Amino acid sequence: MASSTYSDKEISQNQQVFLLEAAGFVIKVIFGSSELTFFKKKILEEFLEVWEKGGFLTKRQNKVDFKISFEEKLEIEVIKKRRVKEEYYLSFKKDFDNRKVTTYYYQGLLSFQLVLKEVLAYLLEKNSGLLLHASSCLDKKENLKVFFAPSGGGKTTTSLMLSKVGYKRFGDDHLAIRKIKGKRI
Repeated sequence: MASSTYSDKEISQNQQVFLLEAAGFVIKVIFGSSELTFFKKKILEEFLEVWEKGGFLTKRQNKVDFKISFEEKLEIEVIKKRRVKEEYYLSFKKDFDNRKVTTYYYQGLLSFQLVLKEVLAYLLEKNSGLLLHASSCLDKKENLKVFFAPSGGGKTTTSLMLSKVGYKRFGDDHLAIRKIKGKRI
């Protein structure tokens, strides 16, 4: 369901909730009501393009392992270091003790993916898994092929080239692995 199917009224007055499934974890992603309709529509559109198109959204209502909420925030919190001319802008609040993160509509998909990477790393660490720096493809028999290399080593290029000859791209840059009931997921 693309964000363009939501009216400006629905965007501003209603929340949209999605269940994202990755490495066997279910992460509830909540897009709260917001008057920032342009920003909310944009992040919803990007989110659905990547995660719905990739087949990671689920309707399963089983246990939610983590929650990521988008909220309206009109002022950006800034941390200034004393005696140094550096400023740090806060783009999300993490509360891993309660398994939740809050982020804001002015953030883009890249920021969301960085938050999601942190969440997955946390969940994997707590559940005997790991996050690999790798790209991957599924061959015609649904066997996963994983490519390891340092940054700039050709992982993405390899998976892109293989996708042109019938392989299906599975993951790019990060791959989450864990065992569930003796099976690798």
